[in-house]
Amino acid sequence: DEYYIAIMPFGGYNTFAESGRYNLSGFDAGLLGVVGKRLDSASSAGVQFGVSYLNLNDKDDKEFKINSMNIMVGANYKRDLKRGYFVKTRGDFFYLMNEVSSASLDETQKPNNMGFGVSLAGGKEFKLNKKDKVSLALGLDYKGLKTAETTTAGAVYEAGLYHFVNLDLGANYDTNVRTGFGMLGLNAGAGVRGNVSGDSLAKSQVVLNGTSVDMLMDYDKVVGYVNLGVGYEFMVLKKHSEISLMYNGSFGDKSMSNGGGAEFKMRW
Repeated sequence: DEYYIAIMPFGGYNTFAESGRYNLSGFDAGLLGVVGKRLDSASSAGVQFGVSYLNLNDKDDKEFKINSMNIMVGANYKRDLKRGYFVKTRGDFFYLMNEVSSASLDETQKPNNMGFGVSLAGGKEFKLNKKDKVSLALGLDYKGLKTAETTTAGAVYEAGLYHFVNLDLGANYDTNVRTGFGMLGLNAGAGVRGNVSGDSLAKSQVVLNGTSVDMLMDYDKVVGYVNLGVGYEFMVLKKHSEISLMYNGSFGDKSMSNGGGAEFKMRW
């Protein structure tokens, strides 16, 4: 098929331990989409977009709160090589509209941040038989985050440009079963991602008993993740369509996230 489009609403619950002097938790929800085109028999390209909302509260005193809306646009490209090998890359731009508040100090600030990301991955697909396949991929991911200065709850979070470089190693398994009404597909993936840049998410200065103390909002050093999905493929208006349900979990040394979503995909 020459063209494809996919839309995915999602949601999840997130926790961030030892984020400076806070233990944060909250929900996020949003919508992701992609529109793409097959360029030739071995390559395809597309654009992706998304919007999400995140709410975080301090679990200890319930007074420190972050509300953030994230808008994302980007592009992606994949090329299939010989003997099942492939390479893929993508780039993204983020704009984050934040609201940071503290009930005890009766203050609210609205710092806006910008970010960008570039990733490159290569791997190999192994066809076990006509319906089962396994793929392995190794990727390099870079993200930059430009933050504005924020003062809240007695802490001054410095403005700065933070750099994050991650290595990602993942495996994925796909299978499908033909039914009388269409094709049922199952997908399972797992991997590990490591931060090799050594950067922290933000720096702050807190005055305690008249003494200035430097604190950090640490970024995960290692994250393990799992993905599970089930999809049903059928024909609509002579176009290949698929509805999927999925679970996504990530487990780091500083954070944990559990979420899921539904996806509608069409190819023609």
